[in-house]
Amino acid sequence: MTTKKLVAWEIPPSLRCKDGVLPKLLDDVRLIYNESLTTLATKPLTALSKKQQYDWWNNLDHSKERLWVYTLAEGSPVVAFMKLTDRGSHFTPIMAIGEKYRKLNVVHEIVAHYLAVTTPKPVIAQVLRTNLAMQFVMNWAGFEFSGTPEQDVYEFVYHHPEAS
Repeated sequence: MTTKKLVAWEIPPSLRCKDGVLPKLLDDVRLIYNESLTTLATKPLTALSKKQQYDWWNNLDHSKERLWVYTLAEGSPVVAFMKLTDRGSHFTPIMAIGEKYRKLNVVHEIVAHYLAVTTPKPVIAQVLRTNLAMQFVMNWAGFEFSGTPEQDVYEFVYHHPEAS
């Protein structure tokens, strides 16, 4: 379980779904999303079809939502994705790692990346109470727990030190 250096690729808003064709990068995101629903879900989620992913990307407010994919090298398969939403006063992330890549221990690199691109706004992340691994990562990254232990969904808040 050694850490691999990830390559982050921001998917540009100019990448458009046309003529019913979903670009491969967006389909890779869809597949990782679908296989990660149990760890992503802080509310009921359903698997996305290619058509739903197509519509989602074409209707996304790209001025507030940014999407990255992560690979181990240029031209290699997508191992993870991360989407950041700018909520005005803070950012909220959603990230998932492909099932066959989860043992690569790359989650810390993804979290470090989204903290780097969100400066100086705070980041608010929601994590299921049952997702102990992600709670550990939030604590490692310096997020503060917000809420009560009885909640099903925990909220973690990160304040950038240089913004304080």
